[in-house]
Amino acid sequence: MDIRIFHMHVIFLIYFGSDYTFQENGNPLRLQRALDKGVKVIMAHCASEGEDEDLDSNTHAQVSSVDLFMRLMDNPKYDGLLFGDISALTSFRRVGALVKVLKRTDIHHRLIHGSDYPVINNLITPAQSAALTEIFGYNPLLADFVLKRILSLTDAVTNTKYVFNPIIFQQVDILKDIEIETLSASKEEPGLHNATESKESSLLQPSTTKTT
Repeated sequence: MDIRIFHMHVIFLIYFGSDYTFQENGNPLRLQRALDKGVKVIMAHCASEGEDEDLDSNTHAQVSSVDLFMRLMDNPKYDGLLFGDISALTSFRRVGALVKVLKRTDIHHRLIHGSDYPVINNLITPAQSAALTEIFGYNPLLADFVLKRILSLTDAVTNTKYVFNPIIFQQVDILKDIEIETLSASKEEPGLHNATESKESSLLQPSTTKTT
């Protein structure tokens, strides 16, 4: 990642976890230095697949990547810098992460709708599945949108019902503001838009802070 991204006032969209990323930099915790520099990031799929080393702990245990994403989201200094997108969360292999994200209603205002390849599978009724299958035949992206608007999870213990907050599907202002800032930055610093990513950047190195 090139630090000039910060000066361009753009959002950096990147994959983390074991989701088709270059694995040496796939740990969500490696994003901390970039965030500390003020780079705005959307973590694709909320790092919803695989496990990574807990770089914040002396144990170096393997931890679910989505849990590491949640840890970063819980850090108040990253509020307004770190976001997640919900594309592909409905796929079968991500259902565990989907449940975790649904229950974290406190971070839904920092999630953004994304479609990825539409998949119809879980947390809906058979009747809803049949209707979505028909919609899918006409418009797969619309089917994906409808799925994420109607899926729900009810906690068997507390009887609490969880759904995606509608604000997730209304985040255009975030992207619009960034686009305006990008155009402004390009006028002031015309050479910055040609900046390229550097996979060797120290910004993707782990934080030195350790906890037990």
